[in-house]
Amino acid sequence: MKQMRVDVGGHQVTTFSDGSGDEVVLLIHGGPGCPSDYLRESHAPLVAQGFRVVTWDQFGVRRL
Repeated sequence: MKQMRVDVGGHQVTTFSDGSGDEVVLLIHGGPGCPSDYLRESHAPLVAQGFRVVTWDQFGVRRL
């Protein structure tokens, strides 16, 4: 899993990308302040099927 911090309008969000397939599944979750862990865990089988799974934590989520 690749984790990266991205600047968005003066704020930072944490993004996650797993897998390396040409087909991408973009996971969008509820919030605000909700981490995306539950989406990554439940969609992990898609990585084994050849998809790249991408999501991010919404504003207000703090990770160490």
